[in-house]
Amino acid sequence: MRAQQQQQQQQQQQQQQQQQRQRQRQRQQAEALQKEVLAVLELIAELVVVQAAVAARETKPKPKPKPKRTKRKKTTRRKRKKRKKTKRTKTKTYEVVYIAQNSLQKAL
Repeated sequence: MRAQQQQQQQQQQQQQQQQQRQRQRQRQQAEALQKEVLAVLELIAELVVVQAAVAARETKPKPKPKPKRTKRKKTTRRKRKKRKKTKRTKTKTYEVVYIAQNSLQKAL
């Protein structure tokens, strides 16, 4: 009788130990799964953020390019040559007489 009871107790202990190991394994698997799920969720969150940023960039109206001011071509200014002032000589009386005679001869 005692031997049977001891055997039963041993079997029960073994079963309990097996159940504990099984529970521990299941717990570890569940934790690993949770970590994986969290990692995937974080990746999805990052993706959503990136997609939102891309969408915002696409919908943002592109600024119209301002028309560039065309620079006026600088024309090289030429310096005007100063006219040399001709010295005005007073017409002398004998020249006037000579010119008058010439014009008279031509007229005749």
